[in-house]
Formats: sequence, structure tokens, C-alpha cells
Amino acid sequence: MADEQTPKQDPAPAGAAPAADPQQAQEGLKEVNFQEKVTELENFLSERDKEITELRKNLDQAKAEHEGKAEEAHKSMEDWMHKANETNEAMGRLLTAYGASMMQARRDMREEMVTGSTLEELQESLNKAKVLVQKIREKAPQTTTTVPAGAPVRMGPDFSAMSPREKIVHGLGHK
Repeated sequence: MADEQTPKQDPAPAGAAPAADPQQAQEGLKEVNFQEKVTELENFLSERDKEITELRKNLDQAKAEHEGKAEEAHKSMEDWMHKANETNEAMGRLLTAYGASMMQARRDMREEMVTGSTLEELQESLNKAKVLVQKIREKAPQTTTTVPAGAPVRMGPDFSAMSPREKIVHGLGHK
């Protein structure tokens, strides 16, 4: 137990002259330990600096890749929006042409009766217009007039029933 109470002395550093005084030897050892710790911390900091530099480099690369992908995504989105607008315009032209062809096929309907910006709206208004035209036809009187085929025979006035005076007046009136 006496050994436990006495402080352990570190052996003298390699290449150091043996100290005459034990206290000087202990201070020399502390200085050597201090130098070793400083060197160890400097090495540790140097390694951390290398890691930080590497991490910054990786971060810069990741930022560059992200910016590149963001630009690609933005351009792709703009292209998609342009194509979508072109498609919508083409669809509008097709629907207009469809409505016009329906109006030509059904001359009993007015253009104002068939409206819509989508195919479903156009079909629905067309069906409503058909129903309306059918109701009007059912309520309208069904009168038919016959028109003789060809023109009637042209005949001049009947001169045999006219007096001579009437014949003269009629003759002078046409000149």
C-alpha cells in the first residue's frame, strides 16, 4: 500500500539526460507530455481541416448538380406547359369545327343553341337543342300547301268578251 501513495514517476524521455533533481525531471516530463498533446491536437486539427475541405468540396458539387437538375426540371416544365397550351388550342379548334359541322348537318338549329368549351359541354348543348327543336316541331301547326308542278299556262286577256272601245283602251294602255 505504500506503493500506491507514492506518485509514479514517468521514465525520462528517450535521449534526455537524467535529471539530477526529481522535480526537474517531473517538469521535463510534463513539458514533453505537453508537447506531445500539442502535436497530437495539431495533427487532429489538420485532419479536421482536411475533412472540412473535402466536405465543402462535396457540398459545392452537390449544389452544382442540384442547380443543374433544377434548371433541367424548369426547362422541362416550360416545354410541357408550351405543349399543353398548343394541345388546348388545337382542341379548341377541333371543338369549333365539330360544332360547325353539327350546325351544317342540322340546319334546323341556330348556332346560339350549341355552345361549350369541352366535348361534353358541346354534346350536352347539342342534345338540348335537338330536344328543343323537336318540341317546336310538335307544337307547330302541320299545314302543308301544295304547289303545282310547273308554271300555269300564260294566256292573254279574252278579247271576245270585250267591246271595241275596251279593245282600243287596252291596246293604247300597253304602249
